[in-house]
Amino acid sequence: YFEIKGLGPVGIKASYASPDISIKATAETYEGYARIRETLPLLEERFSDLHLNCHDFSCSRGTVRHPASGSSEQASVWEERGDDGLNLRI
Repeated sequence: YFEIKGLGPVGIKASYASPDISIKATAETYEGYARIRETLPLLEERFSDLHLNCHDFSCSRGTVRHPASGSSEQASVWEERGDDGLNLRI
């Protein structure tokens, strides 16, 4: 869950199973939705530069639940250094 000034609440669900990655974003506002849709190709390009296979990079509009609302999902941090020296941190 992110609340970014000018974009409103944004939820991100990412899945990684080496070398595949997928990202699904949900934005409550049209401005947030439009900005994420505009940025997804750049994000895909950067993951591809890290030799990851990008699948299902998408964005939709909808209600984003704040973590304090009782969601049982836990965030985790994962970091990997590729053979080419590039780092990926999620």
